[in-house]
Amino acid sequence: MSAAEEESPGGPEDGRAAPELAETVAFRLSTAASHLARPFRSELGRAAGVSLTEWRCILALAAAPGGSGEDVAERMGLDRMTTSRTLRRLEGRGLAARRGDAANRKRFRWRLTDGGWAVADRIAPLARARDEALFGHVTPADRAALDRVLSRVGLPAATPAPPAGDAPRGAAAAMWRADAASRWLGMTLGEVSEGAARLTLEVAPHHLNAHGTCHGGVIFALADSAFAYACNARGEAAATMHALASFLLPAREGETLAAAARETALAGRNGIYDVEVTGPAGPIAQFRGMSRTLARPAAPL
Repeated sequence: MSAAEEESPGGPEDGRAAPELAETVAFRLSTAASHLARPFRSELGRAAGVSLTEWRCILALAAAPGGSGEDVAERMGLDRMTTSRTLRRLEGRGLAARRGDAANRKRFRWRLTDGGWAVADRIAPLARARDEALFGHVTPADRAALDRVLSRVGLPAATPAPPAGDAPRGAAAAMWRADAASRWLGMTLGEVSEGAARLTLEVAPHHLNAHGTCHGGVIFALADSAFAYACNARGEAAATMHALASFLLPAREGETLAAAARETALAGRNGIYDVEVTGPAGPIAQFRGMSRTLARPAAPL
């Protein structure tokens, strides 16, 4: 072979593999991710003043509160140095907070602050609208197939595993996998701890009543689900004995509602929980539920 032939750039016909790599699934996924992320970056900046990397870390902490920096990096596919810098930046802006890990003094556990949750709630509708615009025409069967493929190649599932030693989050994750009703209504599971839980819901057209506002039954269901995760957080099944709600203000399409439940009394097998449902204008409903524990786990693990 001549020197000229050896130095020629060649093409697909000369047996070189590089052009074929552009057709691999991995390369196409990477390219698609870049194209999908580019317009979303500007939306994030306008809506909440956060970068795409900051949003990914906020999303990771919203999905799995109490995770370590390593947990966030693993879930979001980021390197640890970038994750550490981003979490500290969020901490400096009052959007995230950390506490020491009792099992490892060199490690911190991270959670969103109220300000961080507010940013997450503000961005969530944008993210859902973006997802609907991109994949709304895809059939549920095809979306399920895509999710299975992504899971098999090692990408994180929609419901993350709870941090090690986090019993309330573990109980909540097990419940969430079995909670078809809350997921079907469009709720999002937030932070869960012993006797407390937070869920959110974006008011969609199918949530509206004849007056054009969110149906009271949907608001009640959101509060009831928050109550359920709070009273089941210890891993022991608890059922509702009695519940009542007072509605203060209407909620409208496009608004994100947040239900925060907290335990106010626990005596033997009986518990009392208060839930406040808030919207952009403030509290819209107050809910009180009484629970009774049962002799079985909260959900199949």
